[in-house]
Amino acid sequence: MKTSAQVFDAINALERRFPVHRWRCDDIDLWPTFRFRLFGNALSKVLLNSEEPAAAGVGALARRASRALLRVPYASVRDWKHNARVGAGSAAVFFSDGMSFVRLGNAWLDRVMDPVIQSLEQRGLSTLKLTPLAEAHVPRLVPSRFVQPSIDRIKLTASPRTDLDVQEFDAFIAAARQSFGDAVPPLRWLSKQAGRMHALARWFGRTLARTGPSHVFVNTYYSLEGLAFVQAARRLGIRSIDLQHGIQGEHHIGYARWMSVPSQGYSNLPDEFWVWGNAEASVIEAWQPGRAQHVSRVTGNFWLRRWLDGRDPLIARYLDEARALRASRPGVTQVLVCLSWGVPAEETTKLIEAARSGGPQLSWWWRLHPVQASQSGDFARRLERTGLDGSQVVAATELPLYALLRAADVHVAHSSTVIQEAATLGVPSVITSDYGAELHQGLIRSGVALHALDSGAIAAAVHELARRPTAVRPQGIGADDLQDLVDQTFEQRRGDAR
Repeated sequence: MKTSAQVFDAINALERRFPVHRWRCDDIDLWPTFRFRLFGNALSKVLLNSEEPAAAGVGALARRASRALLRVPYASVRDWKHNARVGAGSAAVFFSDGMSFVRLGNAWLDRVMDPVIQSLEQRGLSTLKLTPLAEAHVPRLVPSRFVQPSIDRIKLTASPRTDLDVQEFDAFIAAARQSFGDAVPPLRWLSKQAGRMHALARWFGRTLARTGPSHVFVNTYYSLEGLAFVQAARRLGIRSIDLQHGIQGEHHIGYARWMSVPSQGYSNLPDEFWVWGNAEASVIEAWQPGRAQHVSRVTGNFWLRRWLDGRDPLIARYLDEARALRASRPGVTQVLVCLSWGVPAEETTKLIEAARSGGPQLSWWWRLHPVQASQSGDFARRLERTGLDGSQVVAATELPLYALLRAADVHVAHSSTVIQEAATLGVPSVITSDYGAELHQGLIRSGVALHALDSGAIAAAVHELARRPTAVRPQGIGADDLQDLVDQTFEQRRGDAR
């Protein structure tokens, strides 16, 4: 298989042939987590030509847990004023992805969840935010509770479940291996996953029972922890909502081409999906038209919408900083490169070669993925060794992304969501991978993006796009619309609060 569409086709064929929608362990549906892992393993072969481990072993989990045990308590002490407490009376509980943060001055804002949280609190409704991972960005603009040490402890100690109801599993595995080979997770993996999901859902359930929310919100629901969080909400009759944080559409395993959805819905898929636009909504609605569960709602990109208004004092400040960064090389085309994480090393090498061959009329900003942001100094030194300017790597990695986009002329990326966001802000992109071209084929067809694979073609594409006029195309909803959305969603709770 060479494309994500081919991977999807093979998975859909299995969904049609086997009763995967009935795979369960107690009240937990098992097909979603198996589907995500199968797709991830297969896609790793497409992108990397290598195997993704079927699951994190105990050793890997223990190493990650030790990192969280060192970093998270220290962060909690440093930012103790913003440690949220678990108590009754929360209108909503939020489970972050631990990564979607942007630094604003000396504090960190969760660009996906904090706009909704702030809107709720402006209406007098209290919230609780749970933040995973060991990064523990502090100080925080919005209080939260760091939960990674608890999650790691549960995953390390959870017992595998042996009471799986997985009809026709052996026949399924045999058929799946004809398409995917050894990328197919074995039964022992599913047994471990079921045990961890049950244990995590019980733990989340205790928190939800204490706080009593009417709604929960999740970012990246398709992680093991996200699935368990949604499962816990389902058990308590709490409505769950997934907030879009990145590219979705017809090539995303969490949102596209679900076949044979049970009439009651999957137990660990959100009740609602709040999405940026009609394109994402139509992909979700195509699963099973007319169903009551797993419905989409077009809300826009709350954080991006704010960046379209240069009169906002906060936005104006960071736009000035990005423009000042650009002013160090006046009269040239400014290129923003958003480096991807988890792709072959040669992808970065060819971008460096493109910058070296692009000529003096191009100035390059290099922005590392948030997972690798701590390596910005090392990458700057790498650029310097090749004769390129590395002096702005740290600033380009730390400044808000949308400030950089609004000050740039051209954007370059492997397959990132930023390609879509750049188009919204009127900035054309060069897409440097076949996978990225598949994800963003609509932008390529419209001419907003060009597809270029080798260093020479990338440099030429940048020059071509730099010659084209661009214009900002506002999209999404504004602050007033977000308040209206919150009012509609929490109408009953607002009445209770009064």
